[in-house]
Amino acid sequence: SLHNPALTVVNSLIGILKYCADQPEMMLGYFRAMSLLPIELMYAMLNALAGMPGSTAVVALRLLALQPDPDLMHAAIEALIVRSDKEALKALAALEPNLPEDPARVVSRHLQKLRLSGHTTNLLKEAKSDCRALLGPIDGRGRRMLWLVVPTLRGSRQAAPARKGQIGYLALLLKDTVGVLDTLGMPNHDSDIFPRQTPVGTMHRNLASVPLPGESPGLVPYDGVAWCLEAPFTYGLRVLRDAVRENWVSGTPLPLEYQVLFDIAWRYGEKVDGESDEHEKIAEIEGHAENENELLSNSIFDSWYLESGAVYLAAQELLAEDVGLPVEMTDQSWRALLPMVIKLARNEFNLDTRQCYSQRLKLMAQWLSFAGQGEDARLAASAARTMLESPPEANLFVLSLVQKGLLVALTNLLSGEGVG
Repeated sequence: SLHNPALTVVNSLIGILKYCADQPEMMLGYFRAMSLLPIELMYAMLNALAGMPGSTAVVALRLLALQPDPDLMHAAIEALIVRSDKEALKALAALEPNLPEDPARVVSRHLQKLRLSGHTTNLLKEAKSDCRALLGPIDGRGRRMLWLVVPTLRGSRQAAPARKGQIGYLALLLKDTVGVLDTLGMPNHDSDIFPRQTPVGTMHRNLASVPLPGESPGLVPYDGVAWCLEAPFTYGLRVLRDAVRENWVSGTPLPLEYQVLFDIAWRYGEKVDGESDEHEKIAEIEGHAENENELLSNSIFDSWYLESGAVYLAAQELLAEDVGLPVEMTDQSWRALLPMVIKLARNEFNLDTRQCYSQRLKLMAQWLSFAGQGEDARLAASAARTMLESPPEANLFVLSLVQKGLLVALTNLLSGEGVG
């Protein structure tokens, strides 16, 4: 019923961006409502923003460039390209690693042309010594936590002045087959919520004060104990970039919180395409280990086991037959159950599942290498290769995942919990 609804929404949006930039909870409530608007109104907003001066309009265009509608995305990117001012170029540089392949290529070509012509350099900042990545291991369902911690922007027009001892952060829940599942972030927050900065490779445990996204279920793996590793900041950004790419491939929209707050970390993305750390190359080692299944004795892998309906059906059969049930991985009862284990391995570990596990193991090889656990890193890298090279029913690591899954299923059924 408004005379000019697009302009009304745009003016409201600009007001929110100007006055609530340091209050994400207020911004997110507004953007969540905005995301429900008809697509026609989103286009009308874009047209109004395109001709509006100022850096606040650039922030709004950046948000529209991350919407899943491909035409709206391309139009928002084009509007930023046409503006050609420094703020718009910075927005494009931060967007590039967060876009699908084709739009990212358009942005990359545009920025490269400008660099070659000498018009612009250093649109993003190089990571400072106090930029941190705290990275969790991958759990049995392919999830991991990533925290990116950066210095606050002092004197920014987009945020309230930062006090001494404050940081900005993004807390991200990632899943290998989906991408970024959930995000929590603050541009200004007290730094003591995080453990003291330590050398790369240091393990942090029991992080009671470390923030977690609050909307997704089961965020903290390993029975409520949060583990994370002090990792290089650029490596953390590369992990995040790969997760965002998975969002676009899987068709899962980026969480609204991420769309609004991703620049907190990505403004320090200048060297993200630089040379890889030596620990990132660990998966390239030659040869394979005969004892890959010993990897599962590492407590980091406590949640790694096969979990499926077929496993629970098999466990129910075992309970009904009242046979000698195994109580641990080394139990001799497994000899009689080997045909069942082999059948589950063959049926449950199809090519897609094995490719998924292989990628998880490659990433865990890197994580273990950063953590200084060289032998387990070697086992993980070896298991990543043999996961694809050997039949699942002849793969000791796969058979151990099935064994462990049966033990968990039996324990749950006996305790009345059922499928987890």
